[in-house]
Amino acid sequence: MLNLDLAAAEAGQEIVKITSPENKKQANELQAVIVRSLGVLQENGVYALFLYLLAKRDKEKGKKDPANVIVWQLLKAVENNKSGFGLQEQELPPQNREDSAVILDWVRGSRCTGGDGLAGGFSRLLLFRDFFQRVLTYAKYAAEAKEIDLQRSGFGGPQAGGGRP
Repeated sequence: MLNLDLAAAEAGQEIVKITSPENKKQANELQAVIVRSLGVLQENGVYALFLYLLAKRDKEKGKKDPANVIVWQLLKAVENNKSGFGLQEQELPPQNREDSAVILDWVRGSRCTGGDGLAGGFSRLLLFRDFFQRVLTYAKYAAEAKEIDLQRSGFGGPQAGGGRP
């Protein structure tokens, strides 16, 4: 049996590792995108989450852009755990992760042939929503931990505890 909670934790940590914030400002930006993404997911659902993140992508930041990294890691986590989600080969996320329309087609399920797709079956949709929520929650806590590490190392502003004796 596949442990999707562990897969969510790994994906959440990977989001922070790839964006690798180097100062408090970058760590705060990452946390803000994660928290807003969580809010969009909880209030409006899976399709709205991807729509939000795809609209938020910053091409200038490239592969370190938080919104871009979150999209990539959510799709990668689904692909890596296809058996846990009960996905067939034709239902896997698209390989072209630069094209927003292709990603949104996959989320809607219109790209899938022979299966429900991501948004097709209600129980599957709830499973993905829960999984993505867990990924983003773990990413949020990992980003907070990274910010604390940056503060302690002197890259995030004043040191906690007033500095060295």
